[in-house]
Amino acid sequence: TAMEHGALTDLGTFRLLPLNFVGGKFIGDAIADPEGLDWVCDLHAAPPLVAFLHWGKEYVGASDKERRIAETLARCGVSLIVGAHSHQASTRIEALRGGAAQLAYSLGNFIFDQSAPRGSGALLELRVFRQGTIAVRLVPIPNLFDLTKP
Repeated sequence: TAMEHGALTDLGTFRLLPLNFVGGKFIGDAIADPEGLDWVCDLHAAPPLVAFLHWGKEYVGASDKERRIAETLARCGVSLIVGAHSHQASTRIEALRGGAAQLAYSLGNFIFDQSAPRGSGALLELRVFRQGTIAVRLVPIPNLFDLTKP
């Protein structure tokens, strides 16, 4: 399913909200305002609601700005916040709002032309239960770019 920045996509067992916070050559106006996310609270989406974010700086962990974004999304009913852009995978899932929401700051690289340890990657396993609750697990993956080298 193709997804669009800021457009809610119903994937059956969960709803997905992709948001971009990083500018770029081909981005145009598709950049979310970190201070203007209250509209997410007005979404009528059955739980669980997952936000997939393109955010942060390369090669570093979450800043105070990203943490504020995550807290705002969690306050608005987002169950899981999953990020990308840093090229380095998170090593743990963080609980937000007493465990009501979870944060995987970055999945790092899946396939990208960067050698380890600069680039790392992880898959995210998401299990959705009948009552709308979730369980998530990070699964580290090897640097696939390095595996292609002779």
